[in-house]
This record gives sequence, C-alpha cells and structure tokens, in this order.
Amino acid sequence: MDPFSFPEDTQSENYEEVQPVCSTFTEGEMVNIYRVTDGINPDQYIYSTHENGGAVSRFDGPYVSLEAARKEFDPVEEGWTDY
Repeated sequence: MDPFSFPEDTQSENYEEVQPVCSTFTEGEMVNIYRVTDGINPDQYIYSTHENGGAVSRFDGPYVSLEAARKEFDPVEEGWTDY
C-alpha cells in the first residue's frame, strides 16, 4: 500500500491532517506510520501494516511519539524510510 493513499482517502474533520512519516518492511509486512494533527492537541501517531497485495493486516494507535510507535516493531530488518 502506498503510504500517501491513506491520508488522501481519510475523511478528516476541519483541521485534522494525517501525514505519512515513515515506513519499513519487516517480518513479511509493510509498516506505515502516520502523524495525526488537529491544530489544537499535541501530534499523535498511528500505524498500519500490510500483507502481500496491500491488504491491511493490523493497525494501532494513537501513540504520543514517533519513537513509541516505532518501538512496536524494533528491531526492523530493513531500517526506516523517512518522508
């Protein structure tokens, strides 16, 4: 799954935004982490994992930091790609 498709397909409220932050491939799944902002509250982070063909296999969040979201997958096999 293209990490930039999810934010485009998300119906957000007035000031909410979902932005891809990073991705990796580990344990046979693609992992995408997104920053969620609303202009009022501190940024939060969510993730989605995708099996072969792009089907969503898991998702979770919110996390209070990018590091907390990445920790769910440490260690990763291929490192992280930042956007």
